[in-house]
Amino acid sequence: MPNIWGTFVGAAIIGILANGLTILEVPPFMQDVITGLIVIAAVLLQRMERGSRL
Repeated sequence: MPNIWGTFVGAAIIGILANGLTILEVPPFMQDVITGLIVIAAVLLQRMERGSRL
């Protein structure tokens, strides 16, 4: 079940990741790819946790 705290923690993690990738001088395109892969992985893990079929 979605909640405000989960959303806040997820946004904070993505923000920290973006800042870290910028500090490491990762190209902007790769930052988007990495962020997208993490979001996809999080959604897949959540669906598996709930027992939903893909």
